[in-house]
Amino acid sequence: MFEFKLVPAPAIGAAASGPLPSRWRRRRPEEDDPLTLLTTTINLCAAAGWDYAGSEIVPVTRRRFLRAPVVEHRTYLVFRRPLEPRRSAAAAHEAAVAAAAAERAAADDAERRAAREELVARVRAGARRIVVVPPGPLMLAPPPAEAIAAE
Repeated sequence: MFEFKLVPAPAIGAAASGPLPSRWRRRRPEEDDPLTLLTTTINLCAAAGWDYAGSEIVPVTRRRFLRAPVVEHRTYLVFRRPLEPRRSAAAAHEAAVAAAAAERAAADDAERRAAREELVARVRAGARRIVVVPPGPLMLAPPPAEAIAAE
C-alpha cells in the first residue's frame, strides 16, 4: 500500500510575467528554464522520502468576478511512498508496550516472592495468626489492629 501526495506543478511562465515587455527584462536562465523548476520540485519531494509517480491534469472550476464559472486545467505532480515506515513505528510502539508489561510482570513476581518469603519467616518464628492482604490498587484501609497485635 502506498500513500499519495499531489503537488501543484511549477508555473512555467511565472518568471516572465509583469508590466515590462519580455525583451526589456533581464533574463536569468535558471528561473526561465522549466526543467530546472521541475527538477527542483521533484528533488525536494524525493529528499522527504517521496517517489515521483507521474503527473495528472485535473479540471478545476473557478468563478471570475460575476461571470459564469470557468473550467481551468491544472497540472499536479503525483508522489507516493510506502506505508511501511508508519507500520514499523506502530510495531516498535507495540514492542515497547510488551516489554514494559513483561518488566511489570517480573517486578510483580519478585514482589510476590518477597512477600511469600516474609510469610514463611513469620510462620517459622512462631506467629499464631497471619492476615494476608492481597496487594492491589483498591487497598484503602490498613490491616486490622488485632492482626498486627497478634504478631
